[in-house]
Amino acid sequence: MSKIFEILAPIGALLAIAAAGCSKPEDKFVGHYTGQMQFSQKTQVDLAKAPPQLAAQLKDQLGGLKMDLELKKDKTYTATATIPSSQTPSTNVSTGTWAFEDNKLTLTDLNETVNGKPSPLTDKKPQVLVPAADGNSLTADMSGNPQAAQFGSLVFRKS
Repeated sequence: MSKIFEILAPIGALLAIAAAGCSKPEDKFVGHYTGQMQFSQKTQVDLAKAPPQLAAQLKDQLGGLKMDLELKKDKTYTATATIPSSQTPSTNVSTGTWAFEDNKLTLTDLNETVNGKPSPLTDKKPQVLVPAADGNSLTADMSGNPQAAQFGSLVFRKS
């Protein structure tokens, strides 16, 4: 019996170490991301043709958008969006949970504040992010919001 134990014990230890080193596919997404609006070609052409004041205002609001996204191992997230508009600057903070399924990351908002006060938005929909194959960038799926999608895409890069 002790001879069998001497043979099986090292194998069991190796299996335990190997199992501890295994990670879930979604673990590669844990970390900090910085988001940036990438204007579509059409938006860039439209901005070039727009009256200078309107073009400056749109660039100020959309181009200056600063977003940080922290995906945590416990499947929670914090997202901070700062819009440095010269007219009405704002900072939005969202917290919630995230899940990875069918090659999509879904953020479900549980709490949101705008400039430190509860958000007036009541119709909160989950936000879908599509990861790049290497997991180093996430692109917001804006197919459900064609009005926003016409401007371009929101891309988060792992930092």
